Amino acid sequence: MSEQQPAQRTIVVSVPGRRVWAMLAAVAALVLVIITIPLMATTMRDEFGDCGTVWASSDTWTYKSTYDGPAGYFNGYRSPEASAEAALNAMMADANVGAAAYEHCQVMHHDRKVLLSVLGGTALALLLVGGALWWTGRRGPNRALPAV
Repeated sequence: MSEQQPAQRTIVVSVPGRRVWAMLAAVAALVLVIITIPLMATTMRDEFGDCGTVWASSDTWTYKSTYDGPAGYFNGYRSPEASAEAALNAMMADANVGAAAYEHCQVMHHDRKVLLSVLGGTALALLLVGGALWWTGRRGPNRALPAV
């Protein structure tokens, strides 16, 4: 009597096709674009002031000024020289705050432009890879149908 050997079983793991990877790349690119659009449109505001959107020029940046002109300083001092000195000191302090706010806005604009460039470049690369995978998947044999 011959002894029967047990039937061998194979495990078949299906690997996603090129079109699936292409669609995943397109979805990832779409998510990056959805993240990028609000970053381009929102203004950059903080405790220093309003730096505008990423497209705004430095002429439109504003900061919170504490200087209210020389008129407010003449009433509280005994001599006109002391009040003029106080007004000048306040004006110079406000100019320093404005310079710090300007530098802060420059840094914020630079950082936002770098972030948008990285996100946009990644989205574009994903679209190109997804398009290439989709195109090569179209041109190759259809692996979804069994061979006859």
